[in-house]
Amino acid sequence: MAQTQGNSRFPRLQNQRQVATDSCSEVRKLPRIRSRLSASKLYVIFAMLGDNLRPTDQSKWRTHIIGIAAGPDRDFARQWIRSFERENRVRPRLLNKGKNNVQTYISSVDIWQDLHRYAVFGSRKWRLKPGVMRFLMKRVPLRVLGYGVRGFFDAEGSFFRHPNRKASGRVTASSVNYHGLKQISRLLARLGIRHSFYRKYRNTIAIHAQDSLESYLERVGFGIRRKMEGLEMTIEAAKRQSA
Repeated sequence: MAQTQGNSRFPRLQNQRQVATDSCSEVRKLPRIRSRLSASKLYVIFAMLGDNLRPTDQSKWRTHIIGIAAGPDRDFARQWIRSFERENRVRPRLLNKGKNNVQTYISSVDIWQDLHRYAVFGSRKWRLKPGVMRFLMKRVPLRVLGYGVRGFFDAEGSFFRHPNRKASGRVTASSVNYHGLKQISRLLARLGIRHSFYRKYRNTIAIHAQDSLESYLERVGFGIRRKMEGLEMTIEAAKRQSA
């Protein structure tokens, strides 16, 4: 996945970088903080919008933990770790906290401050900041944006394949956060992916038409194997049925 060039709207942090601990190898390293919105940074941010381990307001407790709760999906956790390490050159720790509870995290003041320039995190109030949203809607290459949006759907998305109609399925993502999910809807529209938006207590994005599923597969997709395989098999079944 190619990455974007620098963005002058988001100036480089001026504070002195603090030492971060690589929790896996126990080697102390300086994290790399880059001002540009690369594909890997977008994946990290979008995944945290969905499955962030700590909300933004944790700073009042003077903790700066960054991470995700990946549920049973170890491949999702590893994908997030790879993107995080590619961007920051430090490696978060991977933990199995119990059945279906895989987590990955790291503590770094500098990376925490960097990520919070772009978004607010928390289950009911997560959102991309207005300047970031404008930048994503107008200037980020579509292939980079699609990789970032994949992080959100890895975290919050699901794929349902109809048990009796193998050529029928849908991608969905739900949240109690209307405004945050509406931002995701706008980004899908920029990617040219037709979808429905249902506003209820659990606001929902749904992608179900065959051409829309094909567009989603091509431009976003999943990093989680079980979701990706279900989507691919459904599209292949639909193509065979229409042949």
